[in-house]
Amino acid sequence: MRLIVEIATTKSTAVEEQVEEKEEKEVAEEEEPWTKAELLPYLKDATPYQRILLAALVQVDKEPATSKQVTFLMNEIAKRRPSEGIDKKITGRDIAGARAGLKMRRKPLKKEDIIESSWNHAERDYIYKIKDDYKEIVIDWVKGEKLWIKEVG
Repeated sequence: MRLIVEIATTKSTAVEEQVEEKEEKEVAEEEEPWTKAELLPYLKDATPYQRILLAALVQVDKEPATSKQVTFLMNEIAKRRPSEGIDKKITGRDIAGARAGLKMRRKPLKKEDIIESSWNHAERDYIYKIKDDYKEIVIDWVKGEKLWIKEVG
């Protein structure tokens, strides 16, 4: 039963993401890159799910990461940082929700997405990655926000 629910969630998330990707391609030409001075306030205003998503994306072992890897890490961070107030199991829908919220906040600013995503046929899952231009800024922000859980070494 759990497998059926996971497949259904993956498929519905996939449809949402395909629509989102199509919309992004249509308007990507108008979007500008972020400066560090612009990006930091945007990160500061992130919701708990957005914060956990960004924290997970910069701490994955391998990039790009599948949605399964990202949700696993998001759950781990949420568990270790109860102050974020996330007390339910995080799913692929939560990734989609966090990304939609990030998109709604950046659209009026006419800024590009800091997250790359695409469907990976081999993995049969969405894959995500913080764009290289922004990765160090996000890592520093995540560490400053005490969301870094990855062991050093």
